[in-house]
Amino acid sequence: MTCEVPIRAAAAPDIRLEPGFAAAIDAVAAHERHLFLRRSWYEAAGGERAATLVATRADGEIVAALPTVAAGPRALGLRAVPGCYWPFRSFPVAADAGDEALAALLTAPAARAALGRAWRLGPVMDNDPTLARLLPVARRCGFSVLARRAATSFALDIAAAEAAEPWPKPSTARNMHKHEKRLARLGALGFRFVTGSDWTGAVLDELVAIERNSWAGSRAGADPKFVDPALRRGWAEMIEDPALAAMLSVGILAIDGEPVAFSFGADCGRTRYCIATSYDARFARHSPGYLTGYRTYAAAVARGVERLSLGAGDGGEKGSMGAAPEGELIDCLFVRGAALAALLRPFWK
Repeated sequence: MTCEVPIRAAAAPDIRLEPGFAAAIDAVAAHERHLFLRRSWYEAAGGERAATLVATRADGEIVAALPTVAAGPRALGLRAVPGCYWPFRSFPVAADAGDEALAALLTAPAARAALGRAWRLGPVMDNDPTLARLLPVARRCGFSVLARRAATSFALDIAAAEAAEPWPKPSTARNMHKHEKRLARLGALGFRFVTGSDWTGAVLDELVAIERNSWAGSRAGADPKFVDPALRRGWAEMIEDPALAAMLSVGILAIDGEPVAFSFGADCGRTRYCIATSYDARFARHSPGYLTGYRTYAAAVARGVERLSLGAGDGGEKGSMGAAPEGELIDCLFVRGAALAALLRPFWK
């Protein structure tokens, strides 16, 4: 496969394939939107036959780290970038890595062994920094890129919202006060926020207990984040990484000391990714999730967060908060060769 991107020998990085999830990943995860893309994140997601392509300059600086795992039927030899949550299915690339470095990452002999005949990146935001730089280079290097839309993601720009009126809106503040009064009739309310070194296995167990009693933990087709033992183990591994533990945080509402609702997310630069809000179904009529979510968002704003990325699903509810579409989630399959791409296209689409 011929690559149209000229790769000068003097500028070409060294490309090597390391087994597992390489420590080099942490060295290059510096972009504000990619701070979460650390070795521990990929390790928690897991996967079979993990390997990492690492691109290193002559001076030893790491410019890219592309981890993949086996995906799909083994006979097809497909690979995929792993991840536990949708914004973070990307991989880190240094800000000053040029097209030459990306072309080398895709076409070096080690890349063929690492990426196979086709590899998946996604779901990921269509404006993801790595994806935006990778797509034109990959096409010029002979890859066919099959893309499919997964969903629309919504976000709330706090600064813009506050410029129009106080945030939360007065009507929202009144609703929060109303729900808080109703819940207080059931017992003494307690709110606490957990992040950094305060994370423990006991806190994760509280989240499991709340989710188990929620609609997400009891309905078929739901998307629980903690009830599944494998998912809980993944979060437990991540909070062992101090950098990730400092980004992850949760607000927890308790009634008479019993946790009944939580709002969980990750602060990445100035953006908070709102991963899950859940509540015990016994208290549904009093909207504990609504109250806990807003309390947690307000705490994030107080920490300097300027934007809430609310994810996909229920655009009406997110719109009522003032959120607007921030972009599309897309799933990309990078395929070597037009013939194989033509064969895979109808299945991928």
